[in-house]
Amino acid sequence: MLHSSNITGLVFVDTMNLDGETNLKEKMALCENFDEKDIGRVAGDMIVDTPNELLDYWEGSIACPLIHTKAPMTIKNLLLRGCFIRNTKYTYGIVVYTGMQTKILKNLKKPPHKVSNVMKKMNYMLYTVFVF
Repeated sequence: MLHSSNITGLVFVDTMNLDGETNLKEKMALCENFDEKDIGRVAGDMIVDTPNELLDYWEGSIACPLIHTKAPMTIKNLLLRGCFIRNTKYTYGIVVYTGMQTKILKNLKKPPHKVSNVMKKMNYMLYTVFVF
């Protein structure tokens, strides 16, 4: 996140879709002194972690002359796909990961195949019947 509509730079995020928690989390925009009409001219270098499934860890850094900063970034500066912005009118940011590279899609795993104890016993009994 580069800029938030809040004067302090805070953005309140609802992450219920990601971790099931109903409380709002605070995220922080990198720049408090940002001219919104220059959003189209933002250019610079950004170094970030490779895509992974960790929802509570992320690091990166950005160097941009327009926003007058060379700042380290943490998970507090990252809005994840699937979360909702609350109590904030708008925020500006840079898209880092897309498609299957997002953290929420990296966390998709096939659910384990569940079999009840009764089904296990029935299968065992059927196997023994067919063997003899």
